Amino acid sequence: MSAAPTPPGSLLVLDAGGVLIAEPVHAFFAALDISAGYTAGYCGSQFRSHWRRPLWVGEMSVKQFFIELAEMVHIEPARLEARLVAGFQLLPAARRVPAWAETGPVWLLSNHRAEWLRPILTAAGLDQHLDTIIISSEVGMLKPEPDIFRLVLDTWDGPASQITYVDDQASNLAAARAQGIGRLVEADPAGEWTRLIDCTAKTAA
Repeated sequence: MSAAPTPPGSLLVLDAGGVLIAEPVHAFFAALDISAGYTAGYCGSQFRSHWRRPLWVGEMSVKQFFIELAEMVHIEPARLEARLVAGFQLLPAARRVPAWAETGPVWLLSNHRAEWLRPILTAAGLDQHLDTIIISSEVGMLKPEPDIFRLVLDTWDGPASQITYVDDQASNLAAARAQGIGRLVEADPAGEWTRLIDCTAKTAA
């Protein structure tokens, strides 16, 4: 986690996958099902059962994950990683972050690997506009588990009611609500959610 002091006021917290960055994991495993001759959904179910949590919280290295996955699908680990990482493309909403950051602090809260996510943020210049970056693999916590939302509340110098949280997963939004986070915005694939944040930013300005 990287953090900078933030003044009291409203806080915008954004998820990464499905919000600022395309989420290629489902398509990645669906393609592996086809190439390896598995029933549709098999590789994804194996990921959720065996690898998801240890990978996202940093208990398993990226290298070990791809070694084990390669044994299952018979593709070289390096090729698998390159294929997955290539899918982490910026979504249009990412271009709005600098403008949002002009009206108040913007944080990132993501289930991700820092090895993949931080270079994307740096290359796009987004890291300069994010006051705090919380990545599951660095803090050892995972959404929708409550501890990672408590970390946000403990780090934020302000009330939970002044936080706007954006995520594309209903389970994560429900977990945020349970911790008292005030405003919840579900990110839709078309990106209509950004209009709500634009309106909030204009009001704040």
